[in-house]
Amino acid sequence: MSNRNPFQYALLRYVHDAVTGEFLNIGLVMFSKPARFFRAQLLSQYGRVSGMFPNVDGEFYQRYAKRLQTAFDQLASKIEDPQSALLADLSSELAAVIQTVLPHDDSAFQFSEARGGAARDLAAFFEHTYARTVTQYLEKRDSATRSDEDVWAAFRKPLQVHKITQHLVRHTVSTPYGDQEFDHAAKNGKWHLMEPTSFDLALPTSIRKKALMFDSMARVLHDHAPDAVLHILVGAPTRDDAKVQRAFHDVQKLFKERTQDIGNVDIVEEKDAEKLAVKMQRLMAGEHST
Repeated sequence: MSNRNPFQYALLRYVHDAVTGEFLNIGLVMFSKPARFFRAQLLSQYGRVSGMFPNVDGEFYQRYAKRLQTAFDQLASKIEDPQSALLADLSSELAAVIQTVLPHDDSAFQFSEARGGAARDLAAFFEHTYARTVTQYLEKRDSATRSDEDVWAAFRKPLQVHKITQHLVRHTVSTPYGDQEFDHAAKNGKWHLMEPTSFDLALPTSIRKKALMFDSMARVLHDHAPDAVLHILVGAPTRDDAKVQRAFHDVQKLFKERTQDIGNVDIVEEKDAEKLAVKMQRLMAGEHST
């Protein structure tokens, strides 16, 4: 038993109607103070929520869920950083830790009572519990492809390890064509805007259209935000479909040409997530600038 770490976990629920008590599990938070472990994962896609509650404000839900995810990621970085003094001041009780990010109120986002346990592999327990309580009920059409947030999850892990998530904030770039909001941005001389995008889509036409959207975004930022670097975090298709793979090949070709034309665009595929994290760590440390 000596190598088992004690922990607490709680489910985040979307409570659609406080009177009827109808709710849906949309996230999981887990904490072990002795192991310096904190993990939070929220379901940002609102398809499942709107499927159960048709009149939900999907845009508000997605925006709020992303803000919570960013706040929890920053807290995780500080808790897991041996150099941070935050852990000593934190309660051992998960409920108290959660309230530093999401105070208890009568909003639609509510946490369940915390439950406890002990495990040798906290990360494995977290992944298993999240799949069992949150994602197993996703519709098959949702699980067949990956969302932008799924891609962000792949990049977030190495960014957490290298203590980058604690530097991330939301940033808005104003252009003549409207404001562009970025949920994952860090500044060190220049703004570094990390935009996850999934090309793990069912239709080749959707893949090409999404690439053109990001191509337009890169051009606008190049013209109107010269102090910003756009890091497009790419999630490749996982389907072994010739047409889908050919469409993604076209996207890769487009992005390669764009990085040659525009100096403030960085295309990063999932296999290079660790390299991005190391690069950002050096930037935040001021070892070099771009």
